[in-house]
Amino acid sequence: MSVIAARAFVGIAAITLLAAVAWLVLVGAGPHPHLAAVTAPALIALLSATALLVAVPLFSRFVDASIERDALVVRSVLRPRRVLALEDIAEVVVIESLLLPARSATSVQRLVVRMRAGGVMAVTVRDAGLGARLRARDVVVSVDSEPLAPGQAARRYPGASSAWERILDVMMWAAVIVPVIVVIWLLVSR
Repeated sequence: MSVIAARAFVGIAAITLLAAVAWLVLVGAGPHPHLAAVTAPALIALLSATALLVAVPLFSRFVDASIERDALVVRSVLRPRRVLALEDIAEVVVIESLLLPARSATSVQRLVVRMRAGGVMAVTVRDAGLGARLRARDVVVSVDSEPLAPGQAARRYPGASSAWERILDVMMWAAVIVPVIVVIWLLVSR
């Protein structure tokens, strides 16, 4: 998915949520709102709010990055465009396989950009050859080809994964372990 498509998704979900809430307020403002009249806007508001809650953490690290002249230009879904001069970049670590929690096995390439001034920026780029083009521009690039979970990547390379990704990684295990504990508890208590 491109940055433009992700922005369109977030924008449409936000507009739909606002429209559904406005509709709900108008329908529910009468003296005796009918349940059938309130159901549709409430359902639309719930679905669009769920879409926003799921999309915002997932899209927060997705970017389009390119090299323009002597700068790395990063276009993010939720943040304004950033321009990083290549001479200000101390090192780029390319994590070839960051294992993100999903229904199927999903891995992405993550670039961890360390600035000479001390800042760190981690981006998931669609262009797999960006690391090689940065190396060709005399930027120090190291590659980690070992598959890493978000927690492992954050320990090895601070700033490589967001708190959302690490929480989702733990929640995937909790989604399996908690029901097993509940079933065992129910079987033992009977």
